[in-house]
Amino acid sequence: VAAMGLGKEVGFLKEALAMPWRLSTSQIPQRQTEVVGPVGEDMVSPSGGFGPVADDGYGVSYMLASDHQTFFHVSSKRSCPTTDSGRFVREIFRALHDMAALFPA
Repeated sequence: VAAMGLGKEVGFLKEALAMPWRLSTSQIPQRQTEVVGPVGEDMVSPSGGFGPVADDGYGVSYMLASDHQTFFHVSSKRSCPTTDSGRFVREIFRALHDMAALFPA
């Protein structure tokens, strides 16, 4: 990305940006400002999400709201027969449970 800012062409970056982006992810910050003061766990908002950037892809936003709360927003197009947001969410939960099993309390 720095190369783009410097006006230099980098083959890897050019190729990577030309690929279809079937999974678009981003973290959503919980606290962008302290104007309202500290926010306790009882006042955490799951925020919002965004759509997929490819017709056969997913848009996934996530927020690590606290040590005990993580929010995910998963979206896909219903018109695509190969995507299923519900299935994607179930796989996220399965992966989280698998990781938790590695670190018993």
